[in-house]
Amino acid sequence: QRWDIRRKAISALSKTNKTPAEENQLLSKLNDQDEDVRKEAVKASAKISVSEQHLAMVKQLSVSQTWSTRLEAVKLLSRIN
Repeated sequence: QRWDIRRKAISALSKTNKTPAEENQLLSKLNDQDEDVRKEAVKASAKISVSEQHLAMVKQLSVSQTWSTRLEAVKLLSRIN
């Protein structure tokens, strides 16, 4: 199952130190087509210290067709340091 591989990759990556670019890659999975992958991305995003370096990705997420992704984008915006 490809979705399960993506979910497990997000879980593993969330446990490592990441550059802002890598964090943006994780955040992009908040817009994955699979709900389980998105849920794992929500968990991973909680560990990210959101900053201005994430604004472009958050902007992309804010116009997603998926309402839960748009909601997560708003939550991320509220956490910007």
